[in-house]
Amino acid sequence: MSEDRDALMLEILKNIQHRLSRVEDAQNTTNRRLSAIEAHLVGFHTTVSANTADIDDLKLRLDRIEKRLDLVE
Repeated sequence: MSEDRDALMLEILKNIQHRLSRVEDAQNTTNRRLSAIEAHLVGFHTTVSANTADIDDLKLRLDRIEKRLDLVE
């Protein structure tokens, strides 16, 4: 009887180990996907920042042009 219980417990533990392995694999996949999203966001923010700087430069140039042409009130 003890051997039956031992075999049953071993099967249960193997099942738990297998399921835990699947959970770990899923977590690793999720971590890789999250890292890719974070990298994408960094690139996006860098692009937005560069565009904002370009817009600021264009606004300054436009202000100077308007002053030279006396278009400013």
